[in-house]
Amino acid sequence: MKFTININGALIDWRYTDEMQEKQYHLTWIPKRKDVQILSKDLHGLTLSQIKDAIFEELARDIRSVKDHINKKARARRKNENI
Repeated sequence: MKFTININGALIDWRYTDEMQEKQYHLTWIPKRKDVQILSKDLHGLTLSQIKDAIFEELARDIRSVKDHINKKARARRKNENI
């Protein structure tokens, strides 16, 4: 699956690496910077690091949601173990 991000008017195409294509649909998967592959050849003067920073800024809310879900499940599991 290909994604596009708009960084200061420059459209940059990216996707998750081949190894992560299936994992991106898992409920508890949290992507890492190494899991992102930039597809665009013309980076409009941006560095790969700047592009990945922008991508992860946009993903921050989703990543926070996944972490909250994982923590909620862990708290419930620990509560049930203590009963």
